[in-house]
Amino acid sequence: MPNQILRTYKLTKKINDCVILDNLCIDLFENEILSLIAPYHSGEEILPMIFSGCAKADSGKIFFFEKEIKITSRKSAQENKIFTIDKNPCLVTGLSVAENICIASNLTRGLFYKKEQAASYVCGLFAEFKLNIDPFDSVKNLSVFEKHMIGFISAYVHGAKVIFADHIFSFYNKEESELLFSLLYRLKEKGISIILIESYHPMLIHKSDRIMIMKNGKNMGSFYKEEISEKLIQGLTGKEDSIPDNFPLRHQNTAPIFQADQITSTLLKTPVSFCARQGEIIGFSGAKYCELSSLISTLTGQSRLLTGKIILHQKSLKLKSIHHALKE
Repeated sequence: MPNQILRTYKLTKKINDCVILDNLCIDLFENEILSLIAPYHSGEEILPMIFSGCAKADSGKIFFFEKEIKITSRKSAQENKIFTIDKNPCLVTGLSVAENICIASNLTRGLFYKKEQAASYVCGLFAEFKLNIDPFDSVKNLSVFEKHMIGFISAYVHGAKVIFADHIFSFYNKEESELLFSLLYRLKEKGISIILIESYHPMLIHKSDRIMIMKNGKNMGSFYKEEISEKLIQGLTGKEDSIPDNFPLRHQNTAPIFQADQITSTLLKTPVSFCARQGEIIGFSGAKYCELSSLISTLTGQSRLLTGKIILHQKSLKLKSIHHALKE
């Protein structure tokens, strides 16, 4: 039986009298990949904040190797060898990949001290973990996937024993997801345990060592991958795949209020067209996160429009900034 590395006891959190965590108990073992699967807004989004010191539980305890610990800040979390990979990685964009990985380590006493040794060390790490990233490149040139990889390697360099990854799979395609798990398996071999917090991703069932289901702030059960199925997950989360055959299009005869006609921008490369009528909610899905993010940046004036038109109440808009978008 592997040793238990991390345990929570009756973690409770309320926000505005709404129970977010309800006496939540979690256990994590050494050299384990644990996937925590939950429907959106089941309380799972608060866990990375608690374990990174950005939020505090109202009651309950956290044990690390059976010793109770207090996490009050990101620094205290990392002192307890607990690291968090956020959806938007916290990296210094003005520095190179190697400098971001080694910053605040023994290789960088002072921001650029031992720069050559740091780069050489990171080149060796990338060869060992089989990552195809240029250590000398600026992090501002990297994709979100590559930035997440840098976060994992940086946590390893700084002595992590536990790594939380917060809803990062929505950023990836299938190939990137496979590459991520290849990296996670190598981190396991180095003695690191990982908790993947996700709404749902099919690969988690087959690739994780254990799966925990969470709903309404409660632990609904933990299962080894041989014991679980998609049907069981749906039953425990209460999430069924049900789409009505004849969905009523109640607004199809009303005039559009907002339109995008074949728009592209400095970030949005694929032309997009849609319209929104009064009283409608328009949902976008199926694309990679970076593409959806580029669309939002274009519609809010953060990314310069190159082709096409954005029309509001039959008026063509040339959005130059977020402030301009808010004004319109």
